[in-house]
Amino acid sequence: MKCKNCGNELKENDIFCSQCGKRVDDNKEPIIENDETSIDYSKANILTAISAILIFVIPWIISNLCMRYDGTDIANFLRSLDTIIPLAGIATLIYTRIKFPKHALSRVFLILLIILFIAILVYSITIMALCSATICGAMQDCPG
Repeated sequence: MKCKNCGNELKENDIFCSQCGKRVDDNKEPIIENDETSIDYSKANILTAISAILIFVIPWIISNLCMRYDGTDIANFLRSLDTIIPLAGIATLIYTRIKFPKHALSRVFLILLIILFIAILVYSITIMALCSATICGAMQDCPG
């Protein structure tokens, strides 16, 4: 390391420059620790936005196109994409959470996604139970 004031070669343990007397601490650059405030979250924000688009926006567009082209091969193809694309969005969101564990936006989005999944699961179970009760009520040979 060299003195910034006079260019004299400094030893590692020097406190002052032996040539000009300037304090060696003034020669050192400030060390910036890699904490939460110094991390650039722009990539995490972009990945979270991409996952939101893949999970919500594109499936909505596809479902509208499926209604328009109902009964055609295009609709069947779009329905297959309707399953794959949200899975890609979920994978992108999980990657974002792993890569940027303290990113608040992806954390909130993941929690909302879990709540939505639980709500859909409860709704599906309720519908299946109601359908089973209706079918069993119409049939004479129902068990129980």
